[in-house]
Amino acid sequence: MEVEYGIQPADLPMDGGDLGVQNEGGGDIGAQNGGGGGGGLGVPNENVGGAIQNQARVRHVCCMGAGHAGVLSMAVMADYHPEIIFRIVDTNPDLIQRWQGGGGGVSPFYEPGLEELLQIVRGRNLFFSQNMDEAIQQANLIFIAVDVPKKAKGIGAGSYFDLTDWENAVRRIKAVCPEPKVIVEKSTVPIDISNTIANILGQNQFGVQFLILSNPDFFSQGTAIQDLREPTRVVIGRKHGQGNVTVLQELYSRWVPQDRFIIVDDYKSIELGKIANNAFLAMKLMFMNMMSSFCDRLGADVDDVKRIAARDSRISENYLNPCVGFGGPGLIKDVCFMKYILNYYNYTEEAKFFGNIIKLNTKRKERFIAEMLNRMIALKKKRIAVLGFSYKKNTDDIRDSAAIDICRFLLYKEDSEIRIYDPKVPRDKILSCFRRGAKVSAHATPNAAWNNADAVCFLVDWDQFHTIQFQQMYQEMSKPAFFFDGCNCGFNYNQIRYLGFDLYVAGRPSI
Repeated sequence: MEVEYGIQPADLPMDGGDLGVQNEGGGDIGAQNGGGGGGGLGVPNENVGGAIQNQARVRHVCCMGAGHAGVLSMAVMADYHPEIIFRIVDTNPDLIQRWQGGGGGVSPFYEPGLEELLQIVRGRNLFFSQNMDEAIQQANLIFIAVDVPKKAKGIGAGSYFDLTDWENAVRRIKAVCPEPKVIVEKSTVPIDISNTIANILGQNQFGVQFLILSNPDFFSQGTAIQDLREPTRVVIGRKHGQGNVTVLQELYSRWVPQDRFIIVDDYKSIELGKIANNAFLAMKLMFMNMMSSFCDRLGADVDDVKRIAARDSRISENYLNPCVGFGGPGLIKDVCFMKYILNYYNYTEEAKFFGNIIKLNTKRKERFIAEMLNRMIALKKKRIAVLGFSYKKNTDDIRDSAAIDICRFLLYKEDSEIRIYDPKVPRDKILSCFRRGAKVSAHATPNAAWNNADAVCFLVDWDQFHTIQFQQMYQEMSKPAFFFDGCNCGFNYNQIRYLGFDLYVAGRPSI
């Protein structure tokens, strides 16, 4: 039986449906940033046994999930492939409406360069839709890029992945897809989950077969557009060499050199590789944070320690900047999963290693608060300005942000008053992290946050903070004025101390 995985022959145009697609053949549409126009993507189709059949074209791509992984990847692909129609679908109608330009024109999340990219591709060949069934049926390729958070309760709570939305997406494909498709797993998922996709889809009512590929992303929020345009690697996985990866490889080849591709013939290896990548980055961050804490006790300077280590090409300077505690949607989740899965397979000592990373991350935040208490004598009823609330700069993502934990401790344990400013995190998003009636406020400017405050805490190294007039800050704060830098921002600390601040920079006690 010959199986063509949903690839439409070049002489059979597809209807754009109710999305109003124009010129989807691509002849009139100029490519942006190196993207070529013209016909569709040539793809060799194959039957179950692997024999290559005829050349055909990818004309439509569906992405399930309108979060970071889906939107960022599809926007970049759409830029390089103006001849292909990309549809992003999601079960959240409000989210889709905002991506379509509703909600006052404010996108659901901030990422440098994304708005400019959307101005090029949205409405041209990138569309957001609530009509999931139609998008699935018309697509040649289907990316599964739904968010997979940690489980909130039950077995594996706080460590394992909540696969509810992910499974619903796979079953939706099974229910409405009457012909073979190429299914690409993009979400960060547990090990061997791609085999689960095959098991679910293999029992469909239409009797069709699907080609399952794994293609995890390795971008970092804050530099995602650049990371996707210039990837260090593009990893594509398949089951034991079964299935031709050309359909996906050619999609990337318009801008990715051939030596950047890593083809893996095993789902387990590629899924463990993605999780191990994040877990290693967390370990590297935690190591330097541990050095920073030790420098506080020893009287050494963590900046000098970092510069010495970073000159070693085997180490490099990436992920060596001390912080008040790492967070975000990936690192903590994947470290917790590594601990969970190692315990599951009775690798108890190895599991403790990853468990200690989480414990040390919590300890890092506790030490920062202890330093505040040590210098300020008491924190009760003290007005504390917190500058930076996202988990890192250049994103408005607050998932597992260290700032949330620190602010909650100061509010609920020390009875402090918290005033928060972040350049990109919306006010309602900040306030949603706290109980109603808590003594916390979110401000539109940093000046409003520090006005008459007893202390200011820098928890994220936003570039905007380097233009602050510290003399004005000192004049507008209560005295004595305390200055806590939890992420080693690299300010002119001599000037700050000279102004009269009681200064603490994590890992740099000699300043």
